[in-house]
Amino acid sequence: MVDWFPPTHPDRPDAPNMDMSITVGWNAAVKAGVSREEMDEWALGSHRKAIQAIDEGRFKQEIVPIETPHGLFEVDEHPRRDTSIEKLAALKPLAPEIEGFSITAGNACGANDGAAQCWPSPATASGCLRWQPVRAWASVGVDPASTGLASG
Repeated sequence: MVDWFPPTHPDRPDAPNMDMSITVGWNAAVKAGVSREEMDEWALGSHRKAIQAIDEGRFKQEIVPIETPHGLFEVDEHPRRDTSIEKLAALKPLAPEIEGFSITAGNACGANDGAAQCWPSPATASGCLRWQPVRAWASVGVDPASTGLASG
């Protein structure tokens, strides 16, 4: 289990604070009536579109290559070139103890999904973007069990 960030909400069965496959994936799929087959079809299309974009170099300006002890990472490693609807359908659910659970490693996002970092340079902060100091802020949310659909 990852322990480098605090839980976002109290842990409960319908919204475990460390398992987004339930809070975002499964709960949303049940509410929206999305089947395992529909998830796998969507995932296959997503893999294909991502591979095409990688091959066309469309992410070159968005991904900074990073040298790691495991090698050079310069593209998203999650899209699978060799995936198929049959391979996706053969994957086991992530939570087999939940009856009918249909989220798998093939139709869920990877742990790196959404990772980003940004910092202003003196050139951009000096006026090009006309940044203003934050004078106020607000925070809103939904019940943790409904985060996949962002509805309460």
